[in-house]
Amino acid sequence: MIEGLVCYSLPAAKRNNKLMTSYKDLEQNLIDANLLKVLDVTPAPIIVSRLDGSFEYVNVAFLNMLGYSAEEIYEDDIVVSHPDELLLNEKIRESLHKAPFTPITLEKRYLHKSGKEVIGLLTMVAEPDEEGKVKRFIAQIINITEHKVAQQNIEIFRALINKSNDSMIVFDPLSGLVRDANQECCEQLGYSIEELQEKTVKDIDINMSDQTVWSEHVESVKKSGGQILEAIQKRKDGSCFPVEISVSYVELEQDSYMLAIIRDISERRKKDETIWHQANYDSLTNLPNRDMLQDRLGQQIKRLNKKIAILCLDIDHFKDINDSFGHHSGDKLLIEIAKRIKNCTRDCDTVARLGGDEFAIVIDELEDSKYIEKITENILEALLLPIDLGIHKAFVSGSIGITIYPNDSQSTEELLKNADQAMYEVKNNGRNGYKYFTQYMHDKALARVQLINDLHRGIENKEFEMVYQPIINMENNNINKAEALIRWNHPTRGKINPDEFIPIAEESNLIVEIGRWVFEEVSKQMYEWKKQNRKKLQININMSPIQFSHKSDEFIKKWLKELTDYGLEAKDFTIEITEGVMMNMYNTEGIGEKLLLMREAGVNIALDDFGTGYSSLAYLKKLDIDYIKIDRTFVLNLKPDSDNLALCEVIIMLAEKFNLKVVAEGIESEEQYQLLQDAGCNYGQGFLFSRPLTAKVFTDLFVKKNA
Repeated sequence: MIEGLVCYSLPAAKRNNKLMTSYKDLEQNLIDANLLKVLDVTPAPIIVSRLDGSFEYVNVAFLNMLGYSAEEIYEDDIVVSHPDELLLNEKIRESLHKAPFTPITLEKRYLHKSGKEVIGLLTMVAEPDEEGKVKRFIAQIINITEHKVAQQNIEIFRALINKSNDSMIVFDPLSGLVRDANQECCEQLGYSIEELQEKTVKDIDINMSDQTVWSEHVESVKKSGGQILEAIQKRKDGSCFPVEISVSYVELEQDSYMLAIIRDISERRKKDETIWHQANYDSLTNLPNRDMLQDRLGQQIKRLNKKIAILCLDIDHFKDINDSFGHHSGDKLLIEIAKRIKNCTRDCDTVARLGGDEFAIVIDELEDSKYIEKITENILEALLLPIDLGIHKAFVSGSIGITIYPNDSQSTEELLKNADQAMYEVKNNGRNGYKYFTQYMHDKALARVQLINDLHRGIENKEFEMVYQPIINMENNNINKAEALIRWNHPTRGKINPDEFIPIAEESNLIVEIGRWVFEEVSKQMYEWKKQNRKKLQININMSPIQFSHKSDEFIKKWLKELTDYGLEAKDFTIEITEGVMMNMYNTEGIGEKLLLMREAGVNIALDDFGTGYSSLAYLKKLDIDYIKIDRTFVLNLKPDSDNLALCEVIIMLAEKFNLKVVAEGIESEEQYQLLQDAGCNYGQGFLFSRPLTAKVFTDLFVKKNA
């Protein structure tokens, strides 16, 4: 009967006289001594067990495998079989019972003396006696613990690799053949692992076109130890996609590999392209922006040895479209204009939006300068066609400045500046046309910049002064009013005409600071006149449209408070505004409120340059205007029976109907004075009465006239 086979030793009572510790004892049990010597030096663990399963003999390799000494291994409480192997032990017994002389081989777990698990590959068979019956059992064990752990680690590693979001693929360094790949790589390329292992690197990476390229790549990676690069890979269906590859040359024992960790960067490329497009293209028109234009222009200058034309185009009166129809309509107009400009140019030309309503066109490979004028005229004609904005139709024109490389400059920045200067010359000369850049324009622009710098210095150094031009009451010739006018005493250029520096001050927004100084100076002077008992005097102060476009509410409130502090009254002042300001107050937020703030405080309002604009007389009552000033252009050629006289008479009559007072500007002759007086004009202003005077001289004249 087969008993044990679980590798246990005999109880102490049974083995007191049976413990075999010498070859002599073993010989008595019919184990060959020479065989025992061989078994003791055999590296594989060997067990000889009795029919009841107890150890008859174990060799040194077995003792070493489980950590026991020769004395310990035969003790009755030693259990070397893993407790979880009870069912397996039962199967072993059943198998040996049925066919004891047929070897069985299987994996079996044992317990090391320390409690660690040892995994062995057990081969066991029965030894027959002389009668052919089972004499004993002989077992050999191969310790496969490290192998099993390594195998488990490999399986864990492969599982982790297959769970990775990155593709991993192993190539043969010599042939480029795929040796292995993870699941992500298979899915990314569209192959099964079996299909992929039949492919080479050139079937996957379009950059590895032949064996030479691959060999050079392997050598490069081998020298560097590893590289990170971008490439284009091809899927099974033929589609391609960008990847980032981290590739390493790996040597293991006698073999070597090329390991590539691959990441699909399609989304990253799309994001990069989107960011790049947003940085270089206008979001509204999808045209290149200023940065992109300068970059292209710079490249063309380096690449070409030919003339290049740069056109700067600005839409005339674009602000009116925005103010009248809204910014949405303005955007639709810009989109349509961009299309029209593109339709007038060649594919090789660059059309860009510089910002706002300003565009630029770069014409390269310029063989004939006549083409510049042809394309320019085509653009101007295209702009004149009506633009459908939905409910409304818009009619616009354009002003174009032209500069030529390398004639005018070799700097991209200078070229764009030149074209811009030429465009502004067109604006100043009536719009809807084009001009070439000239040196005169450059000099003029420099002078403008210098004047702006001088204005800054002039404000700091208090180079300005106020003069006052009398306004005569045409009923009694008394001076009841005066217009405050600013003068600039330039330290090197002398007196500068306001017509020269006021527009520059407005363009540079310096008019806001200058305007505040004017209000302050006039208030101080009015305070002096009040102290001198000049009570019936009213001063007119001009306000620029730019002043209304700034946050001037606080300034106005502060000024009105200062009047009170000086003991002055708001009715002592009249604010002169142009028709443009009056019209814009209905389209621009804040202008009406600022005027109303002054009006409610008691400040009078005068409408300057009346008759030169396009205002409706209906606005006069809405604004609660006190005075209208007939522009000097109507007074200059005033003659009996002239159109100008008829127009002045109509203005005076309408003003009277609206209960407004009329001031005629630019009166220089007695005839003009008499005609206006006969027409019923209330006030007159001009050189006939007086030029603008310093405060002291004006005071003397005021006393004399009103005596």
